[in-house]
Amino acid sequence: MCGFLFQNFVENGGKCGVCGDPYQGPYENEAGGKYATGIISNHYDVSAKLINVSVDQTVFKKGYYEFRICPNNDVNSRVQQTCLDRYLLRIDSVEFYPFLGVSKSNVPSLIPGSTRYFPEESGIYKLKLTIPEKLNCSQCVLQWKYVTGKVKGRFNQFIINKLRRKHIY
Repeated sequence: MCGFLFQNFVENGGKCGVCGDPYQGPYENEAGGKYATGIISNHYDVSAKLINVSVDQTVFKKGYYEFRICPNNDVNSRVQQTCLDRYLLRIDSVEFYPFLGVSKSNVPSLIPGSTRYFPEESGIYKLKLTIPEKLNCSQCVLQWKYVTGKVKGRFNQFIINKLRRKHIY
């Protein structure tokens, strides 16, 4: 999560750093930051049409997931949100594995080709995302965004009406 709820929505207008850091910094998950070591975590053949991602949803808060990708091509340069926004990924399929082996629902609900997925409970979600045609990069940055459907806690009613959802990157 990119900062505390009040800080994120009241002070920063709902904005987050592109890799989940607080909008005003520090940017420890971006190039030059503590956790951005320049390691390329996976390689895909240029003929690949899909990439596999897993989301370990430990706490269920309704809402939806979105995924974006940017051909940043420089491990020393911070990725820009405008680049990520140009490549909103389509979701091809979803597999769901409940934590306790028992699911409340039988099948994950997905409209293939949608850019949003609405999880239905806690567990592990394995999604196949469609790689945009002609996307080629030596260093792509993948962004996962989870917009929750509910806010928990005690807040002034005005703030609750304004906020409604947390954004988690």
